Amino acid sequence: MTESDYVSKMLKRDLLLEPLLQNIDGIGMSRPLFQNILSRTDPTSLDLLGAEIAKNNVPLAFELLGLDYTLSSVNRFMEAVLQTMGWFKMETIQSESFYEFKLYHHYNLRWSVFLKSCLLTIFEFIHEQPTIELSERVVKVRLSKKLSPDSEMRFELLI
Repeated sequence: MTESDYVSKMLKRDLLLEPLLQNIDGIGMSRPLFQNILSRTDPTSLDLLGAEIAKNNVPLAFELLGLDYTLSSVNRFMEAVLQTMGWFKMETIQSESFYEFKLYHHYNLRWSVFLKSCLLTIFEFIHEQPTIELSERVVKVRLSKKLSPDSEMRFELLI
């Protein structure tokens, strides 16, 4: 990749992500500091915050990215935006009866609670109700193929 290609790619990424990021005067923080802040935050507040952030930002993000409200669009958003922002690393699994997203992160159970709330709200936009399991560093999102008659066709676009 040339230097010009790299700069173009980074500028495009920044342009897509800028409306989604609420920067605090350019202040960044280390992973241990972020974990410390999370561990001192009330889980109920994180749950409410996750839903609120999704409700307030996902429609704009989908519009800016030209996404429709389908499972493949949610997958693209999770990969192109949330994973790029460092919220998690994602693995996608498909079986005969379900689709599963495994989201791996470096934080703690409270971050998993935040992610669950945010993801449940995102999936509400596409009228899906996944089962979500939480652990300290992994969030598993599972959708039955029987939930939506056209979900298999939509999911095939993901792979």
